[in-house]
Amino acid sequence: MKEALVFFHDSSASRDPKMIKLRLGLGWQAIGHYWAIVETLREQPGYRIERNLNLLAVLTGIDIADLNLTVPRCEELELLATDEDGHLYSPSLCRRMEDRKEISEQKRNAVNTRWK
Repeated sequence: MKEALVFFHDSSASRDPKMIKLRLGLGWQAIGHYWAIVETLREQPGYRIERNLNLLAVLTGIDIADLNLTVPRCEELELLATDEDGHLYSPSLCRRMEDRKEISEQKRNAVNTRWK
């Protein structure tokens, strides 16, 4: 059985100004595309993937023509970004996963301290 990889997002994410701008330009479908991309990034090492839209289309099942509209718009809105090595990532996902890692480490340290 495959492990479910978890990440959190705000329950009001669809009402974030950036998401509203994405939706106004491309419709609700673009919101679904964005979350499919973020879910795919969550499964990647370092939460990054080569910025190759053909590869992303295969991994997400999203039509390449839609990705050619959605990804650049997400980059304009800073929902997605491309690093200096040409890897696509979500700044928000990276930040949330780093926060989660820090909390896990703090809990682990607290347990270790308690049991020493």
